[in-house]
Amino acid sequence: MIWLVRGLAFVLAGLVGSVACVALNRISPLSALLGQHLLGLPLAGALLWFGSASLRRVTTLGMTWRSAAARCFWSAMGVCLLSPFVYFWHGAPSVDYLTLNFVVFNLSSAVFVCNANRLIFWLAEFYGDRMLATLARGSELFCYSTLSFAVGACVVGSWIVATREGMSMGAAVDLMLSSFWPWLVAVGMAPVCITAALIWTAKAISLERFESLVGGVRPENRN
Repeated sequence: MIWLVRGLAFVLAGLVGSVACVALNRISPLSALLGQHLLGLPLAGALLWFGSASLRRVTTLGMTWRSAAARCFWSAMGVCLLSPFVYFWHGAPSVDYLTLNFVVFNLSSAVFVCNANRLIFWLAEFYGDRMLATLARGSELFCYSTLSFAVGACVVGSWIVATREGMSMGAAVDLMLSSFWPWLVAVGMAPVCITAALIWTAKAISLERFESLVGGVRPENRN
């Protein structure tokens, strides 16, 4: 139970930290010149990595839990190792190597967010909490649909622009990203924020159960 609460707390801190880095980078008037706020992403990725490693140590919730925790761990590792490339790509988005790492970073982030919702679902099933399980399932479906819509809209829009304007696909993608980048960031951050709220709820429930468990084994509570 200690590893469970600790893991949820660090994962929550990593998600909130990543949202804060991206939000500050979009709000600050210096973000277009420096993008220094993105330097906090490696720390957020490290928190996600440590939290996922803690959740992997919880072995009493069944094989499905362990499988989802393993996927979270490896995707969090990818987020942590690739997060510095977000800052470098922000300064030189035309470099193919940086773009490739940035794309893989986003894929790793999407896998992590989706599997984090799956973890909360299996935790709710273990607790027998139908409300939390319903919220987790709905959040997971929202993440899949939102991320699929963002990727699909970008691909279809780029193809239409490339066909009508006679541009290359790479140039059309760059045009789409430059034109709709704030909207894509908002769409991408929505599943992260909802997942963070869900993890906060799961952490509170787990902490309450942990406190009741500790209180139940105190000497003054024994017959």
